[in-house]
Amino acid sequence: MKNPEPVQTAQGFNAWRYQAAFLAGVRPLTLASNLLNRLDQLPLVRRPERLAALVLTSLAFWPPSLYESLRWRQAIRAQSVRAPVFILGHWRSGTTHLHYLLSQLATHGTQSMLAASFPTLHLSFGDWISKRFSLPGTRPMDALRWDLSCPQEEEIALSKLTRRAFFSELLTPQTLPENFAGSVLLDGLSDAQMQRWRRSYELLLNKISLGAGGRPLILKNPANTGRVLTLLEMYPDARFVFIHRHPEQVYGSMLRFYRSLFELLSLQDWDEALVRRCTLEGYKLLMKRYLRDRDQIPEGRLVELSYAELRADPAQSLSGIYRGLGLKGFRASRLDPYLATVQGYAPQTQELEQSEIDTLYQEWHFAYKAFGYRPGEPCAPARSACP
Repeated sequence: MKNPEPVQTAQGFNAWRYQAAFLAGVRPLTLASNLLNRLDQLPLVRRPERLAALVLTSLAFWPPSLYESLRWRQAIRAQSVRAPVFILGHWRSGTTHLHYLLSQLATHGTQSMLAASFPTLHLSFGDWISKRFSLPGTRPMDALRWDLSCPQEEEIALSKLTRRAFFSELLTPQTLPENFAGSVLLDGLSDAQMQRWRRSYELLLNKISLGAGGRPLILKNPANTGRVLTLLEMYPDARFVFIHRHPEQVYGSMLRFYRSLFELLSLQDWDEALVRRCTLEGYKLLMKRYLRDRDQIPEGRLVELSYAELRADPAQSLSGIYRGLGLKGFRASRLDPYLATVQGYAPQTQELEQSEIDTLYQEWHFAYKAFGYRPGEPCAPARSACP
């Protein structure tokens, strides 16, 4: 890779705030299960202070979490999630930008960063937490705005509710490649394990829906790109939006993604070879699963678009999503305040060596072909479509 970037990571208090958002308050049983299934990895722990923080916050959050569970149990169980819209796409493909844009239209409810970071507390203690805890302002892997009110993916919350979640695997990156299929694609789970995962996800979405006043939800979670069939079984009236980006842009951005989150969250040491392996293998598994399963989505329930199209004309792209999914209430003027805040924002890019491009095309040829991309010709952000 030409001009490799050093890891840019937060220090001191800012690092603690990121770690709290991703790691604090894991349910005790979930944390115990995670640690028991990583016993062989514990001798490789090089960040004992992070492990201690995991355990201490888990125990500290348990009493108020129990209160919230008892206080809201009936209301959560009585809640139903109707016609959710799931935003799919590999990490670093534009899912966050799309989620932020769709949330501006105010026709659907979303999960906030507050609810994602404190999924067992936010209904009862959300106001109290908001007054005493804040995020550094931008995400650790890029410069997008990031505060407790921003829409956020469910996978962060799931990592605190169930063992099968992507962000849980970042604790021990040495095992991420072999655990990716089980935690992200839900492969190899027994019937009992699958039922537990489904109950946790249903509980989470019911809680999000309750917090949103029962409105239909727009949910963004890249891990769900590999769970289409499970989502259809759970929510037969679900709709899907899939966003894709040139594989070479995703690759460079994913390297930064893993470097920054490993540096912030991992209990273990890691190296560049592991970062590249996680990126290459994870993309292949996730995208192949989506391409295998997308034909099972009923007609009129799936819209696909490229990140280049979204960047070039957000209003037209979102209008097309609403038409394609039969949604009502689109008003382009609602996008203007948010678009004004990101005017001039340019995604980071990384120039790749020809040998890396060749490797990507060999490993990810199926994705280049499926979405019409050519090797060595990543779409410029301003172009309306990829060749």
